[in-house]
Amino acid sequence: MEVLFGVKSSDIEEAYVWVERATGLVAEARENDAWGGNYYAFERFGERILLINNMDPIDGEPIEDFTDWRVILRVEGTDAASLVLQGLEKDSQHFEKLSTKS
Repeated sequence: MEVLFGVKSSDIEEAYVWVERATGLVAEARENDAWGGNYYAFERFGERILLINNMDPIDGEPIEDFTDWRVILRVEGTDAASLVLQGLEKDSQHFEKLSTKS
């Protein structure tokens, strides 16, 4: 399952702290234009969590179809029983679930 969250901040560094707090995971900073330039990758037991800037640094177009969100959190390889996913869903102050794909 893949779940997308909008992050209630336009600052990816601030969002990183929120994700770390909600999931208990530490990320590795990375850089790739396909993921909005600088991004963070968290991994745990087959789950991959990407914290990205939702704007292509080359053409300025959104990476995900949620144009109102500057920062997106992408959770891949997860399921409803995931403690990581549950931690993010409970933190509605910082994250809003945008979509779920099986």
